[in-house]
Amino acid sequence: MNIVIYKIFVMMILVTGIGVLSPAQSAVREYWITAEKIPWNYAPSGQNLINAEDGLGVWGKN
Repeated sequence: MNIVIYKIFVMMILVTGIGVLSPAQSAVREYWITAEKIPWNYAPSGQNLINAEDGLGVWGKN
């Protein structure tokens, strides 16, 4: 039983050692984000399709 545990332990050490010896791959990543202010029609149908009795409220104003 102890021999089996010892073999498993040695195998784990060897496997993790291989991962440590391999060089890490690096990359440079650039992300560009922009925000533009544009007019948006929140109710293009001209109706409040969720709560019709509430009307358009501020979303109906241009």
